[in-house]
Amino acid sequence: MKNLKNKSFIEEISEIIKKRIIERYKDVISVKVEDVKGKYKIEKIIKIIPLNEKSSNVYIHVIDDIEAIDLFFGECTTLELDFSGRRYLNVAFPEELIKLCDFIIQGNLKEELWYKDNKIVKCISEIKTENKPIKIKYFSGFFNPLCRFTKKIIVYSPYI
Repeated sequence: MKNLKNKSFIEEISEIIKKRIIERYKDVISVKVEDVKGKYKIEKIIKIIPLNEKSSNVYIHVIDDIEAIDLFFGECTTLELDFSGRRYLNVAFPEELIKLCDFIIQGNLKEELWYKDNKIVKCISEIKTENKPIKIKYFSGFFNPLCRFTKKIIVYSPYI
């Protein structure tokens, strides 16, 4: 993903996100960029926060050292993107990142959450795309399936 302009990976991704997402939705979002102290030298989180409280945040975690991107959204959903693209959609990177963000921003996200003692123990998320939906599942490894759970379904609104 390195280009001839000697930009870092984070600079390249930040520029793509600014041009392709932030500028299009600037009237309905706020954006925060934070440095992260993790196990790698340079990490940033670009937080796209909707003005509509019923919409999902989108956090893009960029790690420069290993050129990795994680996408966090909803209450507990995470996607790890790779640079061949085509992992979740039939498009190359960075178009896959842009399209995933667009689907979430357009309100195509639903989460089913199961809580035990106010902690999420299970989450099944679905992103509706133009083709087939993307399903993402999260299970906490430490819960008794015979216990009583509180279930909550969230259908996120579009940003606009």
